[in-house]
Amino acid sequence: MKRTPYSSVSPKAHIPAIVTETTTQEAGRQVFYAILGEPIPKNTALLRTAEEYRHFRSIYLAQKQLNKLIEDSQLAAEVRLIMIDRTSDIPRKLWDLSTATCAIIFGPNFPRLSEATIRLWATSGQDRYIVVCHNPKRALFRYERLRQFGNDLNVRGYSSAANDAETRDFWQSFFDDELCPLIREKAANFTGDDLAAAEKLLTREEASQALNSDPETMELLPGFPHVARQAIAAIDADKSHTVVSRIVQPDGPLTATIVHTANLARYGARQRIETLPNALAMIGMEETRQILTGRAMSELVKKVDQAGFVAKDFFAHSVSTGYMAQLLQLDVESPSPRQQEVLKALSLPPFILDVLKRFGVYRKFKDAHAAFDPFTAGILHDVGKVMNTVCYQDTYPLVLYEIERSKWQTRLLDCERAVVGDLQHPVTSGALLESWEVFPRLIEPIRNHHQIDENSAPEAALVSLANLLVKGMFPFPRVISIPEDYRSVHLYPASDAFPLTNPLPALFHKHATWFEQGYDELELTPDEVETGRYRKATLDALIEVAQDAVEKDPVAYSEALSAQNPELMDLVEWTDVSAGDWLAFSLLLRHTITDTVHRLLASTGR
Repeated sequence: MKRTPYSSVSPKAHIPAIVTETTTQEAGRQVFYAILGEPIPKNTALLRTAEEYRHFRSIYLAQKQLNKLIEDSQLAAEVRLIMIDRTSDIPRKLWDLSTATCAIIFGPNFPRLSEATIRLWATSGQDRYIVVCHNPKRALFRYERLRQFGNDLNVRGYSSAANDAETRDFWQSFFDDELCPLIREKAANFTGDDLAAAEKLLTREEASQALNSDPETMELLPGFPHVARQAIAAIDADKSHTVVSRIVQPDGPLTATIVHTANLARYGARQRIETLPNALAMIGMEETRQILTGRAMSELVKKVDQAGFVAKDFFAHSVSTGYMAQLLQLDVESPSPRQQEVLKALSLPPFILDVLKRFGVYRKFKDAHAAFDPFTAGILHDVGKVMNTVCYQDTYPLVLYEIERSKWQTRLLDCERAVVGDLQHPVTSGALLESWEVFPRLIEPIRNHHQIDENSAPEAALVSLANLLVKGMFPFPRVISIPEDYRSVHLYPASDAFPLTNPLPALFHKHATWFEQGYDELELTPDEVETGRYRKATLDALIEVAQDAVEKDPVAYSEALSAQNPELMDLVEWTDVSAGDWLAFSLLLRHTITDTVHRLLASTGR
């Protein structure tokens, strides 16, 4: 294709400003966008004259030339530049434009550009280029690193020290030889159905291919702790306490935790237990599995070092989801041998068993595979968030910022997708589990726990429901906590109009207070107080108290929860249980869940 000489493109045309209105169709043409990270000076005349904007002028001329090339070839398409000032502008543009984005270009004046940011947006999106004009005074990595990972990813780059001729040649070559063919391909396949494209998860094969394209990510991929891996495999294979003991023994802190647990009053040991085999025999394999999984997750979370990621809140949400999933599937009428061990480990009050029996939730999940472990599925359901924060530094605050801008009124998964694109946490959770080769039956339920419909597998619905039922007690995120030094460079100031605290705990606490007030008015017999065994009339009254606590404000909590997790309505249909009844169920189990969570938090040092 013959190139249009630079001299035929007028540099006097208007300089593009930040575009606020975008469209993918205009006057019969398909419109595609190149996002240009280059802060705009207050005096826009500097864009035409100042030395520090000479790269911008070359980009602008190359874009004009590309559109003339497209026009001459009679292709009904156009490429527009959208200039952005800060990192936080990019997710919103990617979300608005989706498949209409053809390139993200970082100019030499873009502030504090990180390697992780480039790797994430090169890996997480299909059919777009990442181009970097590397300025050592602005970028947080060396030019040599750009050349290294640029060879593996769809990244192009050059040095800001390039002279004018080299700069013009680079941009003319990129726009004409690489971007133009991409535009032709995108125009031929463009459907404009961005929402459907965004909602579709990468397949397991596509996720693996995307992650494997970035060797740096594969090196940073968090592994599952070796001792926990071996011990869980031994438990799954029904190995003896002695075999499991030999695996665990070298891990001193883990051994101490198990021995300490066995000596707790609820197990009723007649004399102090000193040895690991005796401790394992006392607490059973299910409790041991929970301790192993909890410790493993605790070790994984320790790897996270990102602004705004509150590890304790994440861990508490994960553990509470695990326990809730376990309770939801627990057949209290005819427990299997494994569930009998679960009952022993949980040591539930008799009236809670009666509540579970009365709701009969476990019948809805009776078709789940016998080898499916609800506790492990629950505690690992968001492990992809750990992977993303470990592998892509400085990206989590952008997710929090999207939540902040939405005022907690947008699906949290969409806020995440705006930043990480195709690498949203259900996808990376599944990819991480696949790399571990420890929990093969958990991969699909965890991948699909945000996508529920009438055809969903019971395992996926169970994980999804457990996740939502604990949101009022242990949400994640609980609070938007972004350090001011990060915000000042990458984001915009927080507005007082934006609530920085998740509204769910306060709304749930309001219902919990009403429930406790009603509970205090119940007339329990001394025997009921001592044993926890409630008469039928007392149990009926207890459930009525929970339902009354919901009816005092039947809409606010469910609306807030549904805003963050729209799958709530799908779960209502799947389970044939109303949102109000699920809130009442959570109120009834509140103390049970919080007690078990705090117990495991203590055993893992959290």
